[in-house]
Amino acid sequence: MAMNISRSMFGMGALFSTFLAASPAFAGTFYCDNDRSASQYPNCSTPGAPGWAYGGGSGDRNGDHRRQTSGHEVYYWDFNGVDGRKFELRVYLNNVLFTDPSARYYRKVGFNIDGIGNLNQNTAPGGWSYIGVQTVMSTSMSIGVNAYGVPPQGVTGADEIWVYSVASLAATDIHDDAGLCASALVADPKIVSLQQKMLDATDHYRDVKGTFDIAFSNNGQNQHVDFTVSESLRSSSVRITDQKGSVVEHVSNGRNGQVRHPDTSSFETSSLAPVERPVGARQFFTNTCEPVYVHRQDPAWAGVAEEVTSPQNYAFWLTAGQAKITGTERLLGRTVTVVEGLHDAYLSTKLGAAAFKMWVDDETGVLLKLVGTKDDGTVAYSIDVTNIQFNRGVDAKAFAMDAPAGWKNLTLQAK
Repeated sequence: MAMNISRSMFGMGALFSTFLAASPAFAGTFYCDNDRSASQYPNCSTPGAPGWAYGGGSGDRNGDHRRQTSGHEVYYWDFNGVDGRKFELRVYLNNVLFTDPSARYYRKVGFNIDGIGNLNQNTAPGGWSYIGVQTVMSTSMSIGVNAYGVPPQGVTGADEIWVYSVASLAATDIHDDAGLCASALVADPKIVSLQQKMLDATDHYRDVKGTFDIAFSNNGQNQHVDFTVSESLRSSSVRITDQKGSVVEHVSNGRNGQVRHPDTSSFETSSLAPVERPVGARQFFTNTCEPVYVHRQDPAWAGVAEEVTSPQNYAFWLTAGQAKITGTERLLGRTVTVVEGLHDAYLSTKLGAAAFKMWVDDETGVLLKLVGTKDDGTVAYSIDVTNIQFNRGVDAKAFAMDAPAGWKNLTLQAK
């Protein structure tokens, strides 16, 4: 959370300042892993943070990772020589232990820390997930990740990240131009069309209000969500209630985000970096057949509401899920397309489900229902929208950054 961002970084900055100053200039594209030997990475270091454990697994890049075991400290990858560069960020997620449904990624430049993207690590398909594009005018920067959920659900993971200059992308980002991985791509044009609408759902409505229930047995997520999202105002208000009745509220106006804790009359405020729309293919394979999934960050920063309002992870499931359209139905007064598919080995192991079925709104690409089942038909996870309204207008006061008078401000300022 914002209250812990500065503590883990500034306590270790001096330790690595000499190392960073001696490093060669940023070379346009670079990988940074979690290996304990910083000498392997002349442009980056991974100081870690309290509450993060070092581990290994068969799904990891280079056989190692870090995972959050306690608290909300941010895990950082520190880079040198990126001044004046517009860069893009991809993160590698292929470990079944990474089950955080609300991980947040940050950039830190000098004393400024901004959120640059949200990602559901629990449902992200295995491979590289694109987070976003940013411009950095500094001699160094850090990329960070932590559990943004309160209380955190699942385990936040940190594996290798891939940072590269947009200007160098054409020369360094090698695609599968020979078509060696083409068999893994979606062939059904109807699935392709539906998938694209889901990936760009935020283009197909001005505002949306609703409620839904979300439950995943593998990470204990069990929440009721009330949301108001305005894409035209780049703002959102989301109220999350867990099975114990605890409430957390997330509010964003596109420039700042605020997390409110009514149970303790406290709040935290954080800065949000500008969101840019990605250019080019939204999914492809490298020349070694590693999948790359290009997420589009929601300008409204709707957090957990994006499971419904911008269902990109579930759209990517259609690529490797042997998905097929099985019919059309009416749900909540809307016409929906029904899609069924099988999980690949990675998601099946992680989610404890063999198959999925989803109901997607034809007009917008919004997800209205999702069910994942085990081999015996037992439900492993579900999302059920119980009410939804599109383009009815919103009250901008819902997105105000003013916490109630007398509440405790938990935000710590960088020093």
